[in-house]
Amino acid sequence: MSHKIIQHLNPIWAEKANFIIMANVNDMNNEVEKEQLWARQISAHKFEICCIPLFVYDLSLGDEVETDKNFVIQKIIKESGQHTFRVWAKDTPNEVRLTITNHLSENNYLYEWYSENLFSISAMDKSSAQSLSNYLAELERNGYLVYEIGKS
Repeated sequence: MSHKIIQHLNPIWAEKANFIIMANVNDMNNEVEKEQLWARQISAHKFEICCIPLFVYDLSLGDEVETDKNFVIQKIIKESGQHTFRVWAKDTPNEVRLTITNHLSENNYLYEWYSENLFSISAMDKSSAQSLSNYLAELERNGYLVYEIGKS
């Protein structure tokens, strides 16, 4: 079984983070992967997530979590109210990418690129999450990207 570790190279709240914790990820091949998550330590095994999860479901920027002794997340203690989206933009023209990132910035969405084609977005509440979902759905209908919501 492989143990690929996903890393965040540019976490959105890097200035708040002081710790790296791990989360187990079940991929489509049922191999367990781990995602390293930048976090702010609150107590010995309690942390606030300081990056936008890329592969872990049901976890968002700002959530407070509890880890085991190996600093692997065991449960969410307090949800932040943020909503996570993942976007795959493999064949998206550069001018459309620029339009998308401008739209995100202008509407106060936070986002992190993982690779040239994959990024995650955080919406601060239900209303902004619905607006973002509508926007991304239109882009998906037009063939520019594929997106998913980070809730299982």
